[in-house]
This record gives sequence, structure tokens and C-alpha cells, in this order.
Amino acid sequence: MKARKIVILAVLFTFHISHFTVFSQDTIQFTWNATAWEQMGFGICATEGKQFVIDWGNGYSSHDIPTTAGASWMNIVYYYDSTKEYTVTITSKTPDCFLTSLRTIYDYFPNYRTSFTALDVSRCRSLNYLEFIGSSSITDLDLSKNYTLYSFYSSLNRLTDLDLSKASELVELDCSANHLKTLLLNENIVLHYLRCGDNRFQLSDLYTFFKKVNPIFLNTTVLGTQRLDSLEIAVGEWVDFSSQAVFDGIATVFTITKSGLLADPNDYSIWNGIVEFRNKGNYTIIMTNAAMSQLDHDIVPHKVLVDISVTSDATLSAISVSKGVLSPVFSNIVYDYTVDVGYDTTEITIMATAADPNITISGDTGLRNLQIGSNVFTVSATNDTTTWNYTITVNRADNTGIAELQLQNYELRVTNEQLIINKEQLTINNIQIFNIVGQNLLSLQSPLSPEITIDISHLKSGIYIVKINNIKKKFIKK
Repeated sequence: MKARKIVILAVLFTFHISHFTVFSQDTIQFTWNATAWEQMGFGICATEGKQFVIDWGNGYSSHDIPTTAGASWMNIVYYYDSTKEYTVTITSKTPDCFLTSLRTIYDYFPNYRTSFTALDVSRCRSLNYLEFIGSSSITDLDLSKNYTLYSFYSSLNRLTDLDLSKASELVELDCSANHLKTLLLNENIVLHYLRCGDNRFQLSDLYTFFKKVNPIFLNTTVLGTQRLDSLEIAVGEWVDFSSQAVFDGIATVFTITKSGLLADPNDYSIWNGIVEFRNKGNYTIIMTNAAMSQLDHDIVPHKVLVDISVTSDATLSAISVSKGVLSPVFSNIVYDYTVDVGYDTTEITIMATAADPNITISGDTGLRNLQIGSNVFTVSATNDTTTWNYTITVNRADNTGIAELQLQNYELRVTNEQLIINKEQLTINNIQIFNIVGQNLLSLQSPLSPEITIDISHLKSGIYIVKINNIKKKFIKK
């Protein structure tokens, strides 16, 4: 039988023991990939004067390992005689033995391999310190029941979600360079040390984390760079970052680049964090906010990036009419227009030009007859994946020379709870509200009052379309 060897190195590093959950014994379990006769190691702390057992996952165990004085670090090294993945289980021998700390030891002993591929500390009653750096295969870790964690270091892993909401004693946190989209923190903690760069957090997440840090310790706070999941959209579609637009009354700065250079303002439009793209290309939206500014000596300023690939264009490059003037001036991402003509104009020709040779134009182009009043025409632009509809409302005046329906005859106001329409002398037959994919969410018939108030409190934040008679207008609910 080949020999196996265990080495215990004691390093002084003392931790306190606090309140604990109800397990009869503490258990830590992890998995690692071992190479034959290569040194594998980890560090552990436990209650002074007690004993614990290590099952090495290969049919062998190390029994009755005594803890060190002062509950200091014990760096434990083991040699396997076969190359494979092993699951190691550490168990306290008696109920009064608490496994309080665990760490990988590569930073302290570079010759020892220590990377975990899986880790379970959910059955530790009083875990104070946890460190595993560079264990790049770990994607999940259950700390949702941990109340006693004081220091947590987990950089260079692949964690996607982390729940530290029960860790009311946490003061040190380094979760940088993971794939984190969600980090839940206890509402009462005050951090002394925080690093969370190189993840996938929104700007609003960084704001939450920033507020958890004691101002005295801001020099150890690095919110760093976050890169959100990339998006693929079509020309004319928008991305909504309105929830990231203002913090502490300070507006977020949105910088947009195209293929690595500052984008031409004609390529996009932006309002209150909602960005619409007019042309195809590879864009990056960069968000920063001075409400999260660090001290001058912080060398890693915060920013949130999202890559936007605008790969499809189903828009028009031009609409023109034979009579009257198109209002507003044509833009490929403006979809509603009006034209006012006199009583003597009985027909109009509508012409449309595609932005791309692969776009098919359909609908109300060519010569169109006009009735007195409102005449609504729709021109559609379609490619393989997307259709955009452009509406042209031609208002033909009656024989008094006054158009029956004009946009200036009503006022539209939006609050978070209500859509208010002041119709003045305008005759309104019906009102409809649609979402951006065209679903009819609400319809009203023949409202009589001069000011119409519509409850929109049940609608989610976003962009909607209100159709008054045959005229459509966008509005935004915050």
C-alpha cells in the first residue's frame, strides 16, 4: 500500500464564536481535483482544545485532529496517490467543537494546490471567516442561513447569485471577478471593506452597496467595472435604463460608444435613461453616477457597461407626401406623423423609401383619396425579423377651412398613477392604450368630460402608446 501523508501547519489567527444555528455537529464539505502526489491544502480554524475528523474521499480518514491554542489557523496538506476528483468532508467530533473558519491557502503557500470545485458550508453553526479565491468552477454557494459570517473573500470564481442577507455581522466582503447578478446584504450591516468589481451588477445595485460602507472606510471600497449581459436589438427598438437615471438627485451620465469610438449623436436618441438606436452597429452604453464617487485615491472608478448589437434594420429612410407638410420632420424612429391640407385637396400621394434593400414596404403608399376630417394611413416596413408601422394622419379641412381634428386641440399629462387628457373643444370618440408590442391594454368609448383622467397605476414602468381617435402618441410611465 502506498503511503499517504498529512501535514498540519499552525498559524496564529484568532476568531470569535457567536450565536449559532441548531446542528449537533459542524460539517464542511468541498470537492477538488487532485493530481497524484501533488500537495493539496486548505486552512481551517476550530474551537480550541477540541477535535475534528477529515474524510478525504478516497476511503481514508484522519481521525481526532486536535485544534490549536487560541483557535488559530491550521494549514492542512494532503497527498493523494491517484489523479481524480475527491470530495472532502470535515466534521467536528463533538457538539462543542465549532468549525469557525475555512480558506484556500494558495496565497499563503503557493506550492499547494487548493482550488475547490464545489463547497458546502451550510451546516456550520458559527462560521466567521470564509475565503476561497480562484476556485473558478464554483457557481453556487448557500450562505442563506449563515448569521455569523464576519469576513468573506470569494474573488475569481463564477458565482452568479449570493445571499448574505442573514450575515448581520459581516464587515469585510470581496466578491470581485465573479459572474454575480444578485447580491443580497443584511439591511443592518455596515461594511469596513468592500470590493465587488468585475461582475454584472446594475448601477442601482452599486448604489445599494455603496450606502452600506462606513464613510471612514471608503478608501477600501471598489465598486469597479460591471458588464451586463449583451443585447441584440433592431434599429428603432429601445433599451430602458430609466431606473438607473438618478441617484440622490444626481443624474447618471450615459456615454455611448460605437465600435470603440464615441458614437455619433445621430446614431441614437436618449431621454431619461431610455436609449433608441437609429442605425445598425455595435454599441456600448457606459453608465456612471457621481452619487457613488470614491475618494480621490481610489484607482478603480465605478462604471456599468452593456454591449448593444443593433443587427437588424426594418425602418424607413424617408416618407414624403405630395400635398401639405409632414409633421414632425421625418426620422426613421418616429412613427406618427400628421399632414394638414385644405378643403380643396381631395387626394394625396404617399411615398416611402426603405433604409435597407432587404426591407419590404407595404400598406398605404401611392395615391389616396381624402375624406373631410381625419384620414389615417399606415405604411409598414418589414425584414426577416421585424416590422415597423408608420402612421400618417392627413387632416382635410371642411369648407370653413378648419381641420376637424388637430393635435394641438388636446393636452396630454402623465403621472405615475394617471394619464390626463385635456380635450378642450376636441370631439373624442374613443381612447385606447397599447404596450410596445401592440397589445390593447385599455379602451374607453365616447368620454364626455373636458378633462379625462385614466388610472394607469396598474401598469408597469415603461413605454406605452395612447391612441386618441386615430392619433397615436407615446408616453412613459416611470
